[in-house]
Amino acid sequence: MVRQIGQKKKEYKKPADYPQLAFRLDSDTKEEILSSIDELVDLLNEKREDDSYVIRKNDVFVEAIREGIKALKKKHIK
Repeated sequence: MVRQIGQKKKEYKKPADYPQLAFRLDSDTKEEILSSIDELVDLLNEKREDDSYVIRKNDVFVEAIREGIKALKKKHIK
């Protein structure tokens, strides 16, 4: 792709541009979750088109947290 005169260069974000969310787990729980996330990322990327978005671990973590919160609310708040 050739930039046109006057067209601004796209500025890419750096990891420092994003806030971080962290929490502590025991080793077994961490390995269990990471294994499940890795498996799901592989499955999701297996079915994607070559020119489509590559699913990353972060995408799966965020979606899992959002869906988990919805399910817990639905289950416990009536």
